[in-house]
Amino acid sequence: MKFPKHYKHRGETLATMYGKSKSYPLYRVSWTVAGRRMMKAFPLYGAANRYAEKMKTELAKDSPATLLTEGQALDALAAMEVLQSFYEATGKRISLHGAAVQHTEAAVKLKDHSLTEAIDGFLGSVVTVKRMSVHEAIEQFIAFRKTKTLAAEGRRPQLSFEHWRNTGYWLIEFGGTFLNQDVCDLTKLGKN
Repeated sequence: MKFPKHYKHRGETLATMYGKSKSYPLYRVSWTVAGRRMMKAFPLYGAANRYAEKMKTELAKDSPATLLTEGQALDALAAMEVLQSFYEATGKRISLHGAAVQHTEAAVKLKDHSLTEAIDGFLGSVVTVKRMSVHEAIEQFIAFRKTKTLAAEGRRPQLSFEHWRNTGYWLIEFGGTFLNQDVCDLTKLGKN
């Protein structure tokens, strides 16, 4: 067999196989993609020949897969498995490109902190707010303030009973202007 062996498509050499030599005892298949020369080595001629034929076919189709090294292709497949598991667990789809963009944008903003540290810090400082109607919030406030009308023996209460009762009337009347409204929906400008 004569080396190098050229694998052509429509007269253009797309892949080349080099034979074994004293300094390099493996068959080597090389090809060029996007101006970058790529190479893969094989101990057996048959495996090298099959790979070269496959590369010729992929290069002839302008397949983007030819741009990846074997390690990059394995990383991409592993990443796709992780994203599929995420979809099965959450029902949300994220593309590999989208995941890479989100992660790198976050990493730039976080500088010396990891994404996990940022998430743990965020979740440690976030509270869950329960929706509550204005009427219910007013009733709870009035009930809380009633405890201030009671005094320990020999002491004066913090609030007089009459003040508590009058304030309660005013607040209930005020709450009547916000029927079927939750506290969290109120803003300085009015209803959302």
